[in-house]
Amino acid sequence: MSPVEPKPRVGLLLPPLPTLLGAQRQRRYHRAAEVGEGCFDDEVDPALFANDCILARKPLKRPEVAGLHVSQRIEQFEPVTLGEALTAQARVVEVTARRNGTLVRARVAFARADGSVPVVGEIGSLETDAAAMRAKPRSGRPAEADALSDFVELSRKHPTEARVKDYSFEFPDYLVHFDPQVSDRLGLRSPVAQGLMSFSYMAEVMARGGPPRRFALWAEFRHPVFWDDRVRLLGRGREYLVLNEAGVICSTGGCSDLAG
Repeated sequence: MSPVEPKPRVGLLLPPLPTLLGAQRQRRYHRAAEVGEGCFDDEVDPALFANDCILARKPLKRPEVAGLHVSQRIEQFEPVTLGEALTAQARVVEVTARRNGTLVRARVAFARADGSVPVVGEIGSLETDAAAMRAKPRSGRPAEADALSDFVELSRKHPTEARVKDYSFEFPDYLVHFDPQVSDRLGLRSPVAQGLMSFSYMAEVMARGGPPRRFALWAEFRHPVFWDDRVRLLGRGREYLVLNEAGVICSTGGCSDLAG
């Protein structure tokens, strides 16, 4: 990272980031997210590119600003083999003032050495401050029955303290996932799981019956998942919901095929 963090602006191109998802790295993420072994055979779990999206946009992170990961999208045009070297590069595509902060959206291209791009990610973050986070209610309301109509349970997960910490092993300075004192200052009752843990839950069920080839997978992270929560993943066709034990919708998402 440069000594002075760049200010987000539309069109800003961030430095390229060499990256590689090998079997060991993928296995560690899967263990933390309780994803079954062998779901993706010798291919990269596309949901894990989302962690590289965070790393690729990290030059935008400012210590005085809390960045809330609010949305994620991955488009895969070709499968990527485990251990295949890629270069990730983020470009800011949206900077929008919101009542409670600034929404910054970046698209991240994952390129091979020959210039082809098998995967593109899009990451949305709300840049806010600790006071705004403390002011936001965190209890949430249980989903109305109509909102859950025709959804069926696909999996159950338990993001324990150890799993939350292990899933965030590449982000040790994101203390909201590790340090109860930091989460308390932000008005949170405990450290929280990365929203991408829910994204991994969705990718796992998407891959049942064999990983897809060309697709888009997306999610919005609406409510924190704390490190003592138990959650359920519900599905209706290719729509997904992640609910906590109180019935609050924590994440929404879905997947679709890409033409071509």
